[in-house]
Amino acid sequence: MRRHVAIGLTVMAMLSVGILGACSSEGDDTASTPTGTSEVGTETATATPSVTTTVEASQAPGVAATPFAGEEDIQYAEVTPDIAGLSSHTDSNQGEPYKYFETWPTLEGFPVLADEAGSQVTSWRQSFEEQFGPPPAGSPIVQEFNASYSFIVASGDVIGIRFQVYEFPGAGGVNLSHTLWFDLQSGEAVPSTALLDGDAALRQVSDLAIEALKRDRPDLNIPGGIEDGASPTDEHYHSLGFTPDGDLIVEFDEYQVGPGSSGSPRVLIPADVVAPLLSDFGRRAQAEVMSPSDSLDLPDTTAAVTPSATTPPTGGVDCSVEACIALTFDDGPSGPTTELLDLLRDRGVHVTFFVVGVNATYQPSTVARAAAEGHEIGNHTFDHRDLTMLSKELITDQITRTSDVIEAATGKRPTLLRPPYGATDDKVAATAGMPLILWSIDPRDWADHDSQLVTQRVLDAASRGDIVLLHDIHETSVQAVPAILDGLAERGLVPVTVSELLGSDLVAGQSYRRAS
Repeated sequence: MRRHVAIGLTVMAMLSVGILGACSSEGDDTASTPTGTSEVGTETATATPSVTTTVEASQAPGVAATPFAGEEDIQYAEVTPDIAGLSSHTDSNQGEPYKYFETWPTLEGFPVLADEAGSQVTSWRQSFEEQFGPPPAGSPIVQEFNASYSFIVASGDVIGIRFQVYEFPGAGGVNLSHTLWFDLQSGEAVPSTALLDGDAALRQVSDLAIEALKRDRPDLNIPGGIEDGASPTDEHYHSLGFTPDGDLIVEFDEYQVGPGSSGSPRVLIPADVVAPLLSDFGRRAQAEVMSPSDSLDLPDTTAAVTPSATTPPTGGVDCSVEACIALTFDDGPSGPTTELLDLLRDRGVHVTFFVVGVNATYQPSTVARAAAEGHEIGNHTFDHRDLTMLSKELITDQITRTSDVIEAATGKRPTLLRPPYGATDDKVAATAGMPLILWSIDPRDWADHDSQLVTQRVLDAASRGDIVLLHDIHETSVQAVPAILDGLAERGLVPVTVSELLGSDLVAGQSYRRAS
């Protein structure tokens, strides 16, 4: 028995921004050796032992590598599925022993999605830790690991996810990409090479890629780099996908086939050329990308999730009269956010949510509900990168993309920005275009997942004018909220949104930790 889940699907062209130029997206000319890519622990599905048609590299028209400067960026079909029960699992910390943010999708009724995606992300971060280790105590080096995702197809019996990983071990950074596929007919996760019809097809794709890279990318001038990095192995071909026209995209990581200054080369293999090289699953995936349906054929294991009803917002609080304190929640929306909204509604309390764009993209109804119930929605960037490490152009991109997602969900653009990790400098301040909201109380709920401990830390420090940092990605943080609200009431403190606490006369680029 299977269930057909109706989806509202938004299809967009996803440009390969910032990784095709002469440097990495951060503008660094050097970077460390990238962490090895872990593979999905499932067998590659193939329709036949080998392909029946041989495609000679020299006879394949239209196969091309992206130009060095990226003038003709290869486009993915990025989709925004509106599926009941779709959420994100998110984890982050504030920099001890290093900064990290990671998020992956979860879907009610299909636990394999979260299990496999989470296993992949966790393995990448563990590999990062093992390879680089924490910096010595007292070292000024700040390391960062970041993993976010997008859907490249969610239609019929196929789901495809593209992960983008950034690793900064302390000297230069490296961008990695990885696509993970799900065959809903078998209910299993499969690696990118499952799109191809066995080892023979992989060898031919490798031949096509090597020829295109040698011909079109003279900047990849490390002797033997292309042949070694593009040889036919599952590890080297861990990021395959399709354009809206069905052309196969082959992504290579920075440093995989050339120097880091050459970015992340991509090879495009036209649909008619790759057609005889695809497996049965690959043909189904290609077809769903080219003509997405309005339903997803999931195993019939659970009913669809019905969103909670919303209640209208209540009136504001006059903080010139009341002893106000602002509760803020970062990094969502995520699974626990709905539970938090329920209890805040029942208590008649309004807070500020600083949402991450990648999560809000796939849970717009949660963001819309929060706004409809009187909560304030702030910008926490698209995928939680340390803004001080980015160029002005990438800072603007992180902020603008998130504001666009919030406006699409709520009808209103955010007016407040919380920089990830609270990291800001003159460049960030000059580029942000919004007031920067930091905090005066950090109960370390991101480090100590203990609701009683988090509650005690908040109440021990709470006073009029404070801004409290919490995270709605953690169940233990949400579980702490009722006791926090009770304790604040006993102390005569009234929880409000940041704008209610600080007022409207805030200056763009200026940092605020509490009300004066």
